[in-house]
Amino acid sequence: IRRPPRSTPKPSSAASDVYKRQLCMLQINTSTWQYDALCRQHSSNLFFPPATFEKKEDREKREVKAKSVCSGCPVRFECLEEAYEISEPFGVWGGMNEVERKRNLVLAD
Repeated sequence: IRRPPRSTPKPSSAASDVYKRQLCMLQINTSTWQYDALCRQHSSNLFFPPATFEKKEDREKREVKAKSVCSGCPVRFECLEEAYEISEPFGVWGGMNEVERKRNLVLAD
């Protein structure tokens, strides 16, 4: 005996609205400047520290390479602005690492 497939109940209008709002909140906000960023041509490992320990000299070498990519990027300032807006705690953004960004915030106050 074959059973007919179960039909999924149609959500009510109110539940549907809540679902749509939740989907909107979950969408990743990709700014248009990101499409022009030179970092898209490189591995994110260049711009962000590894999950494990990184020696100081390895970090410095990685950051110099990342900053050299940023130095020629046409959207460098938009990238740095985004890092400040979202309080990005990690990585090289707009040619600055997290310590440099924090230092600039302190100096700006």
